[in-house]
Amino acid sequence: MRKNLSLVESALAALFLLGGISCDNQEDTSHDCDPGTHWDGSACVPDSDTDTDTDADTDADTDADTDADADADADADSDVDTDADADPCADVPESCCTDACPCEGSGERCVTTYEKATPHEWGVCKPEKSGSECWVGSDCDRHTFCAGVFVCPCGELCSDEHPGTCLSVSASCCEDASDKCPEHYFCLAFPDLDTCHGILGYPQCWTDDDCYGGTCEDALLCSCMMNCISDPGTCVP
Repeated sequence: MRKNLSLVESALAALFLLGGISCDNQEDTSHDCDPGTHWDGSACVPDSDTDTDTDADTDADTDADTDADADADADADSDVDTDADADPCADVPESCCTDACPCEGSGERCVTTYEKATPHEWGVCKPEKSGSECWVGSDCDRHTFCAGVFVCPCGELCSDEHPGTCLSVSASCCEDASDKCPEHYFCLAFPDLDTCHGILGYPQCWTDDDCYGGTCEDALLCSCMMNCISDPGTCVP
């Protein structure tokens, strides 16, 4: 009987030992870790592959965004520089000019031409005044005018372009408009006695009739019987 108990006790002891070994080797799966982490036996730790992928994606996105921003800034700077460097006088035809785009030739100045009272878009380059020659009335001294001048507007072909000559603004007496005055003069009516006066170019004027709807200001009119010398005025729109 005693012998049989010993055998039973030995068997139970063996089973206990086997059960303990089995429990020690069994993996503990009772720990729930967040996605992207795993249990290392003592705590939840990040997966090494997840860090690598995240860093690589972040770096790639950052580099791409930085490059795109740099390209956009470069394009914007290029557009600004191109506009700033544009020549404002590039469209002005050769031998023509404006106040902002003066003549480039030595001894030349810009002469404005008109269509009635409207200045043309561009003036033309002409030589500076020489002697009694003139291109505009302002080339002549007081009490004189630029007689017989013809300036071809910018961009037009003219065979008879020529400078004028500075002459006295008034000449002989005349009876009426039909009375013949010297070349470059016309008979200007006065209350006492009509007088030949120079044919002026715009914007110089004798009366409002010379101003195409504007007003002639500061003109001094003297007949051949008066002790004074006429002086042209200026048209004001």
